[in-house]
Amino acid sequence: MESLPLPENQIQSINAIVYNKNSDEFALITNEMAVAYTKDFNKSSGFVLFDKTNGNDMKYIVDATFVGDKLIVRAFNKTFSGTQKVSKEVKIDPMFEWQTFKQTSGSIMPAFFSHKEGWYEPSRKYILTIRSKQNYVHSYTNDGNFLYLITVPNQFSPKLILSYAGTKDYLLSGESVLSIDKNLKLKKDRNINDYYIVATDIVGDKMLALSLRYSTMLVIDYKNAKIIDAYTINGIENPKSMTIKNDIIYILDRTNNHKDIIKTYKNPL
Repeated sequence: MESLPLPENQIQSINAIVYNKNSDEFALITNEMAVAYTKDFNKSSGFVLFDKTNGNDMKYIVDATFVGDKLIVRAFNKTFSGTQKVSKEVKIDPMFEWQTFKQTSGSIMPAFFSHKEGWYEPSRKYILTIRSKQNYVHSYTNDGNFLYLITVPNQFSPKLILSYAGTKDYLLSGESVLSIDKNLKLKKDRNINDYYIVATDIVGDKMLALSLRYSTMLVIDYKNAKIIDAYTINGIENPKSMTIKNDIIYILDRTNNHKDIIKTYKNPL
């Protein structure tokens, strides 16, 4: 395990971390919807601060994922916005930037917008679910074709529900209640609904899901909505997000003294 420094004077109180294999860089996102791109966790390679109040409610930011080169920033109520880097040769309409960002380092566009008679208007999207309508979500990931969400339980809807929406239109494609594979035995007195998933990522045909409760990494056959394995993750206190680069898992952990630290672990798959 290794603790890594974060970009100084760029971003504070981080809620999400995500890696883009296409550009070989990470993005760090705060609850204020500040986004910093970085390759080495020491220096920013791009920065924006959204006008958070301008659009559908994104009160609490929980996670992010890259769909191609689009960075999708997501809130706990299934609302999302995002950014997309462009080359320096691309001219971005200053009014378009002003509508979306309070600050920008340049060459970063909103990921979602409409174009009406020469007028660009930024937008935010929302995934309408059915089974998980009464649940918040704290984790988002995608396999290129679908965006996946896992609910966090509450007293009225205690089940873990896996929902997925197409990455072309972000419309709901299906939902399933997660179950335990018959070959996996949970520890005594532990129930599947005890897990509280705060981060996910996909490796091949498996999904890794990090539970705040029990500091456990679940391995999910996400195509069949079955938990097939589980590993204990030592040394984390209040994990917020995670991402995977090659065979290393990067976990964003908020320590008990409110310090954000990125810790690295070897991918068990």
